[in-house]
Amino acid sequence: NLNLAGSITITGGEGEAHVGAFAAEAEGATIQDCTSKVSVSVSEASSAKSRCFVLGGLVDKVSKGCIINSCIAEGDVSFTSPGYCLGGGLVGGSAADESVVSITRSEVKSKLVFEGTNTSDWNYFGGLTGKMQSTLLTGSKAGLVLSGDTFSGSLTIGGTSKVRGGGIAAYAKVCNVISECECSGSISIGASAQERNVGGISGFQETSCQATIKDCTFSGSIQCATGATKAYWIGGMISTGYAASSIVENCFTTS
Repeated sequence: NLNLAGSITITGGEGEAHVGAFAAEAEGATIQDCTSKVSVSVSEASSAKSRCFVLGGLVDKVSKGCIINSCIAEGDVSFTSPGYCLGGGLVGGSAADESVVSITRSEVKSKLVFEGTNTSDWNYFGGLTGKMQSTLLTGSKAGLVLSGDTFSGSLTIGGTSKVRGGGIAAYAKVCNVISECECSGSISIGASAQERNVGGISGFQETSCQATIKDCTFSGSIQCATGATKAYWIGGMISTGYAASSIVENCFTTS
């Protein structure tokens, strides 16, 4: 039942940076009925040294069974840097442990803008979550559960970096279930000489992990600029990379 407002801006520094509007890291925490209007921004000069950023509109990194329920993020998240980024409207990334991370009935209304220039490392930028991973890859126990979540903001992927993005989840290397989620927001992808994988609900799913995506709707829009010189993998529901054992059931694209 917390309401947060304000802004966090990074313009320089050294070493890996973790930035979340509510918390830098949430281990085994339960975060419920919270609203954040905090804007999170990285704005570094092109001459800055490359480093890793983990950014979240609510929490930058979750682990050990963290639960996020009925939370709203309205603060903008932006990234301009020669570094690389794990970013999400709610959560930037997760630790690779054996716990179950659950994000339910939460909403992101934010403006998310990626303008990275790192061309050697993968970047992850999603409406709700960035890079989610776990040691739970297959089986009946999902390491990531996203249920009843919505993204109604805007996601812009510019810059020159290689990026994996999604309206709900950018990337998963975890046995995951995404159910009753909807993306009604807009996704814009700029031209680049690097590969980009973007999906209306889920971006890139590693082939080593099992995904179940059911009862989800993409009612937003995806626009790609012309002039790209590398492959773009774009899907209304999923981009690419999912395992043969993955299931997509009762999902709809209405745009």
